[in-house]
Formats: sequence, structure tokens, C-alpha cells
Amino acid sequence: VVGAITSVLPARVMMRLFGQPDEDAIQCRDWATAFMLSADLTPEERQASNEAMVQYFTDCVMDLADEEKSGKALRDGLIPAMLTAEIDGERLTLEEVIRFCVTLVVAGAETTTFLLANLLWYLAEMPAVRKRLIAEPDRIPAFIDESLRHSGPPQRLFRVATRDVEIGDKQIKKGDWVALFFGAANHDDQVFPDPERFDLARSNLNRQLSMGLGIHHCLGFAVAKLEAQALVEAVLARFPSIAQGAKPPVPQQTSLLTKSFAQLFIDFGVK
Repeated sequence: VVGAITSVLPARVMMRLFGQPDEDAIQCRDWATAFMLSADLTPEERQASNEAMVQYFTDCVMDLADEEKSGKALRDGLIPAMLTAEIDGERLTLEEVIRFCVTLVVAGAETTTFLLANLLWYLAEMPAVRKRLIAEPDRIPAFIDESLRHSGPPQRLFRVATRDVEIGDKQIKKGDWVALFFGAANHDDQVFPDPERFDLARSNLNRQLSMGLGIHHCLGFAVAKLEAQALVEAVLARFPSIAQGAKPPVPQQTSLLTKSFAQLFIDFGVK
């Protein structure tokens, strides 16, 4: 399901937001995994992929900018919106629009792919949870949040300390690189009692950190959660049963940043 479903949906959503054709979604997904080190590529292959991604959006942005200059009405989409948006008469530069496009592709396709795969795995592994969601569909948002807390795709990211600080008995100096393990924070038993238990009734799921916090909160989380809810609702409504397939899942091991599956086989009970 990773190759057939969970990697296709986020990439297609991103392309449609940009106003680009659906057929470009597959290369969008490939660019994202290469950039985020989730694909097993050589440094040269990764560099070539990054250059192709930048060139694609450079061409898109420049073509639309030329259309606007010629007086043509621009089509709907996020790229035209960024090109024409103004605040106090000031616009984004073309380079800034291109950089936004690259950032959105990387952020919008890769992590969401892994979130959706994890959700399907939970539905297959936890029949009691699945039955409860069918009976109480209003709990699907809690199901998504608890999956992020229990085993969210973003396990860690890096920051640079802006000042000297002491945490526990450790000294962190200004300028030091710090690895923040969201997965560990989400299993802090002082915040989430019995953290290994998957519990839809937790009252503080808004404190899970898989999507960041404060100014570092994921800008696209609302879109990702909407995709997740749409997928879960569709799967629960359309398929009589959900179970692990004949082949065992293959963990995602290329990147140390994410926790999910490179391959996941699901039996949807359809002959």
C-alpha cells in the first residue's frame, strides 16, 4: 500500500494544490524521499534528483510569471497565488516562490506518506480499534493524533541552541547542534500515563509533539490530517475487513528521522 496508496495520495494533493497535472505526482514523491534521505540513493543520484526538482519548479514559476506579464489570466493554484499575493504593495520574489514550492513538496509528500502507512497498519493490527471507529467515526481525529503520539513518522529533528542552557546535568552551549527526539517525548509517562498503550480516550493528545510546537509547528499539518481522515473514512466505509497481508511489512530504514514502512501489505478482504 505504500507504493499504491499512501505515497500517491499526498503527492497528488500537492500537485493539485500547485495547479499542476496529476501525472507529475510520482516524480513529486520521488523528489521528496530523495531530499529527505528516505530513499536509498547515492550522493550523486540524490543531487541529481534535487536539481531536477528545483528545475521543475523554476520552469513552472518562470512560465507563470511570463504569462502574468503578458496580461493573461492565471489558472487557479498555489503557485499563481504566491506569484500574485501582495502585502503593502510588496510581493514575493521569484526565487522565494521557487523555494516555497520546494519546501512544500518535501514537507507535503514525504512525512504524510509515512503517516498514512502507519494508520493503515494500526487498522490492520487493532481490530477492536477499527470496530470502535466504525461505530464512532467522530473518534477518527483522536485515532490520528494517538497514532502520531504512539508511533509518529517524525521521530527526531535537529536544532541549534540559541543560548547556553543546562538540562538535567548536561550543559548545552550556544551554537551546539541538538537532536530533539519527538518519539521519546511522546512516550514520557509523566505526560502520557502508560505510554505504550494505544488509547483513543487520552484527554491530552494535543500535547503530542510529532508535528512540532510553537513556531516550529508543521505548517501543513491541517492538510495532512485532512488527507489522513479522508483515507481512514474511505477504508472503513468500503472494505469489509482489514488485515495484514501474506507478506510481512518492511520497515523504513533508510532515514533515521522517520518511523514507518518501506513496504506494507494489507488484505482488504476483497476477492
